[in-house]
Amino acid sequence: MSKGKFLTKEWDSGYEKFRGEFVAHIGSMEAHFQATVAAVKALKDEVDGLAKVEEIKAELQKELVFKKEGNPDKNAALAALKPDERKAHRASIAGDRKTLRYDSIIPGTMAVIYLLMLLYFKSIGGYKPVTIDGKEED
Repeated sequence: MSKGKFLTKEWDSGYEKFRGEFVAHIGSMEAHFQATVAAVKALKDEVDGLAKVEEIKAELQKELVFKKEGNPDKNAALAALKPDERKAHRASIAGDRKTLRYDSIIPGTMAVIYLLMLLYFKSIGGYKPVTIDGKEED
C-alpha cells in the first residue's frame, strides 16, 4: 500500500470539496450580509422617525391641539407648527396642486384629440364601411 493512503484521515476526506463550495458562496454571503446591514439601518431610521412622530404628537398635545372631544378649530394644528414645518406643509400642498394640474393635461389633451377626430369624421360624411371584395353595400 502506498504511504499517502494512510496519511489521509477520515475528517480530511471532504475538505477540498467543502472548501470549494464555501469559496463559491462567499460572494452571495457578502451580498446577504450587506442586505442585512441595510435592513438594520432602515429599521433604525424607521424607529428614529417614529420617535420624531411621538415628539410631534407630544408637542401638539401640549398645545391642546388634540382633545378627547375633538378640536373644532381646523387651523389649530397648523398654528402649533414651527415656521420651518409650516413652510414644508405649504410646499407639500403647493406640490400636490401642481401635480394635479399637470395630471389633468393628459385627459384634457385626449378630449381635444377625440373632438378633432369627431369633427374630421363629420366633415368626410361619417364612417363608411369598406368591404374586402370591393363591392359597396347599400
